[in-house]
Amino acid sequence: MTLELQFGTLTEALYFEAKVAGETRGMTFVDDQGEEELVTYLQALEEARGTAAAFQRLGIRTGDPIVFVLPTGPDFLYAFFGALLAGAVPCAVSPPGGFGDLDEFAERVAGVVRYLGAPALLTTRGLHELLGARIEPARVIDAGLLRVDVAAHGASAWRPVERLPGDLAYIQCTSGSTGRPKGVVLTHENLISNVYQIGWGLEYGPADTLVTWLPLYHDMGLIGCLIGSLYWNIDCVFMSPFRFLRRPIEWMRTIARHRATATVAPNFAYRLVTTRARDEDLVGLDLSTLRVALCGAEPIDRRTLEGFAARFAPCGLPPTAPAPSYGLAEATLAVTMQRPGRGFVFETVSRAALTSERVARPVERQAAGADAVDVVGCGTPLPEVRVRVVDEEGRALPERSVGEVEVAGASVFQGYYAHDEATRAALRVEGSGRWLRTGDLGYLAGGQLHVTGRRKDILKVRGRQYFPSDFEWSAEEVGGVRKGCVAAFGIQDEAEGTERLHLLCESEVVTDEERRALAAAIADHVARRTGLRPVVHLAPRGSVPKTTSGKLRRSEAKARIVAELAAAGGSSAGASTSASTGASGGPS
Repeated sequence: MTLELQFGTLTEALYFEAKVAGETRGMTFVDDQGEEELVTYLQALEEARGTAAAFQRLGIRTGDPIVFVLPTGPDFLYAFFGALLAGAVPCAVSPPGGFGDLDEFAERVAGVVRYLGAPALLTTRGLHELLGARIEPARVIDAGLLRVDVAAHGASAWRPVERLPGDLAYIQCTSGSTGRPKGVVLTHENLISNVYQIGWGLEYGPADTLVTWLPLYHDMGLIGCLIGSLYWNIDCVFMSPFRFLRRPIEWMRTIARHRATATVAPNFAYRLVTTRARDEDLVGLDLSTLRVALCGAEPIDRRTLEGFAARFAPCGLPPTAPAPSYGLAEATLAVTMQRPGRGFVFETVSRAALTSERVARPVERQAAGADAVDVVGCGTPLPEVRVRVVDEEGRALPERSVGEVEVAGASVFQGYYAHDEATRAALRVEGSGRWLRTGDLGYLAGGQLHVTGRRKDILKVRGRQYFPSDFEWSAEEVGGVRKGCVAAFGIQDEAEGTERLHLLCESEVVTDEERRALAAAIADHVARRTGLRPVVHLAPRGSVPKTTSGKLRRSEAKARIVAELAAAGGSSAGASTSASTGASGGPS
């Protein structure tokens, strides 16, 4: 089908919704204490125009990147659209919480500002002093003082700037742990096309309300929720991510209170709310309006979705609500999605065939034993999105053959900001078309995309290949292991001449005896489930590094354990109960 886009730019969408919806629809922000603040689309436009005028008074010019370090809230909303109305290009960076200590955080922000050549950084009053000494010559703007300026001057001095669909609208900086940042360059057309596709896939209508705790500085929150809600003229409720992490059940209560029809989160969030929900939390909880619970951003575990559906079934949650999806920043956001009401699908295939033969061969779970692995279907391609699976030479593979997933369509990014080499590596040009090389491995079956893992995360042990999520999910089945807080990776064992499987697992056990017992239990269970015995490293809460959306940073976890082993002068043999104490992960 042809995309029937209603707007050419994000600012056109804001103007239209402010005129049509006015004071009747908008975005509600729920803070850490549960206090709610409604920002209507009309109010958002008025505040954004005033913010645009303030940016222009500060010397921000058309095309200038502006880096934001702001929490989810109205100030972020006003600054984002204010930058667009001023002709500038916003780039959001996570506040402290997912980066480690404050010095490391400040250096990361400074690196992004230098990389983009941004003339200004907008942040909170609390971070103003910390970042001010690091960002020179860029100007550090206090968001609180900016609001005072807007209140005093309004939008009277704002100079409208014409922007076209092909103009740069947003830069999404990747959240890698080390090295040079990479900024995903997205145009207005990229963003408008993808939020249209997402709304089409979710079957949005005028009666829909979306509830999310995803932060606005992450693409799922900003693009999928904020911009998507604006485009489709629906209400959206943004919970504080901290409120969700402290009490996950508040996510479900917010859905019930607002009679929400849609929500979206990574796999770990559905698992967290399922395991933390007490029987008394379910009393009086009505989730019958929730027709779709979209799941994406990280590998999806069948057991997570089944467990979520079963746990909240007594609350009226429709059994077909869980809907897997697949996407990545370089495709703006979403690529494939399971349509609402269909229920999710999965296949049980041979682990050996999947990794060694690169073929998805269905098996019967009980008969296959440790060779059986479940792979969830991530849905079908969205309108005008083309998906294929290719071999190492870029040749398209038939159904059920495992290879690299490639994507083409209007939502595919323009390239990485000032990073031509990385852009050439990411895009395969064929004639006049461009295919995004995602780096993800998967296969197609019956129209469904099944993603099996990241090419760079593949473990190679004794000539066989393994996907890390398989080991991580197995380890999480052991009591005492924190759910969603296990990272699997391979470390070269010189004595054996091959990589050896290592697991970094978060746990709250304290005594040496408990730690030894838990490490042995994890190793035994994973060996039974997968046929491979791991070296287990136990670590305290917050030790497994993650991105701001909760995605595992396996390479960072591996680097940490390699450094610890080197410092201890040890090898990778045996089960370890070392206490890794690095950066905490998770949404912030």
